[in-house]
Amino acid sequence: MERVVVVGAGLYGLISAKAYLQVSGMYDKKRLWEYQEPEYDSVMNVPPCFYGVDYTVNAPGCHLLVLEAGSNIGGTWAPERLYPNLLSQNSYGLYEFSDRPLVQNLPDDDDTRDSPFIPGWRINEYIDTWAMVWELTERIKVDCKVGVTRSIFVRLIDSHWLECLQVVGIRRLQSKEWSLRVELIEDDRENRWVTIVCDKLILATGLTSIPSLPNVDTSQVSESKKASVIHAKAIGEWSYNNLGYHPFPNRLQRNENKPTSRRPRSVVVYGGAKSAFDLVHLFATLHRNDPALHLNFTLKGPVNVHWIIRDTGVGPAWMVPPTSTLPNGEVVASDKAASTRFFHHLSPCSYEQPKSFSAHSWYSSTEGSWLARIFHGNPLGRCFVRWFWNSVDRGLEDIAQYDTDDKMKKLRPSKSVISCGASIGIANQPDLWEVIKSPNVTIPRSAIHTIADTQNESESSNETGCSVTMSNGETLENTDLIVLATGYKPIVPMQFQPAALRLGLALSSFLVEGAPEANTDKAQSPARILSELAVELRCQYWQDVDSGLESDIRKRLASSWCISVEKESQKLNEEGE
Repeated sequence: MERVVVVGAGLYGLISAKAYLQVSGMYDKKRLWEYQEPEYDSVMNVPPCFYGVDYTVNAPGCHLLVLEAGSNIGGTWAPERLYPNLLSQNSYGLYEFSDRPLVQNLPDDDDTRDSPFIPGWRINEYIDTWAMVWELTERIKVDCKVGVTRSIFVRLIDSHWLECLQVVGIRRLQSKEWSLRVELIEDDRENRWVTIVCDKLILATGLTSIPSLPNVDTSQVSESKKASVIHAKAIGEWSYNNLGYHPFPNRLQRNENKPTSRRPRSVVVYGGAKSAFDLVHLFATLHRNDPALHLNFTLKGPVNVHWIIRDTGVGPAWMVPPTSTLPNGEVVASDKAASTRFFHHLSPCSYEQPKSFSAHSWYSSTEGSWLARIFHGNPLGRCFVRWFWNSVDRGLEDIAQYDTDDKMKKLRPSKSVISCGASIGIANQPDLWEVIKSPNVTIPRSAIHTIADTQNESESSNETGCSVTMSNGETLENTDLIVLATGYKPIVPMQFQPAALRLGLALSSFLVEGAPEANTDKAQSPARILSELAVELRCQYWQDVDSGLESDIRKRLASSWCISVEKESQKLNEEGE
């Protein structure tokens, strides 16, 4: 019986666990998940086979365990990551598992059916129900961090203690088993460490695990004020503690936490992607006290929102209206319009080749797509594609009305909506642009340089806030909250022993800050990976691969008449020189 561990209880982790149980026949046989001999599972309450205890290898089925670092399942849609106005950018029917429609979870009188987009708390309820239907809940262990780095203290000769970093990550044993060092997070006592052994390992950590923090100097922020500087990932927990947020209105439990006596008066949002638009709308409309936000909180006056966007980089995102009109005149949600074949064929893609004919001495063949030939394989088609996407850009600009005032001009994206470097989102809130134009929202275009403590100017109050200094020299005083809506790092947040194991798994490097030596093991890692010459050779290898692929793509495009053969030959010769 195989032992399988899935790391991550988000959408990908749950569907991977269900699919593995299904193909293993676990839903067709008697339930095999039984806790045996409590003396073995007193720590994590899992079958003893995951501790390396003897078990029957040839038995049918599998033992499956899902480890989640958070306190709940759901990943991005976990309860602690939900905030008041969080809506999915997907409409009903386009964001669900194929074996259970999401609308099946909704009561007949549910008022969210009228909304084109799914509230975040509805998605969380759906995930919980789906996990229970497929009997995954009892296989999931939350508050379990896998493959992290811990601090250990070594006593020196002079009775001093030295803090060192020890990598306790994922190892591949000689028996072809996987060994995972897991940290159990416990509130009532010190965290504990256990070792899990499995035959197969599935990493489903997702793309929203590790926040991407900007290079901002926060050394002058005191310990009491560090809670005022948070990433967008923590806005749900902040709303729960400071706004009395309760995401599930249909449950009897309510958040009885009393919001802080100090109401937020000035908030800084840093970033220009979709999450920044949502947070600006949330704080700018907080004084409306909308019951749909599910807050145990009232605010009398509007909150001053300072939306800081860098003057370099990608810039602000394109925001598509909630609904779009199809060529046949039908009005649908924008995500449904973007999912049609019409938009697919108008999107340039190097993997779909235009129709072409090739003749050889012994055979002839045709390959490619006629539609790709029509739209991308001739000058007239490419002219139409450029006109179409330029018209989309102009349409979005007309809806946003970037030319109405200087504030809106700062939100004009610098690249076309079809550009790979452009960010795009759906304006879930119907009054988004009106809220942004309101006087309590300002939009400085600069980078944040320093965040420091500042004394409240009011003589009747001893409360302090934070000051934000930007690269252009401007300073924002007395800010109560600074939200960094700067996205996430696309990495797997785990340590492997040896570090070279990441290369074999096609994972990007992930180093411990301040202790890069903890990520390499010269005794175990091949020398060809650690030497400086090896790094240059490896970089040169991938450059050669990129160059070869680029040359192949150019030749394919030239052979299909998508681009001029003479121009490409001349360009290749110039690059070769």
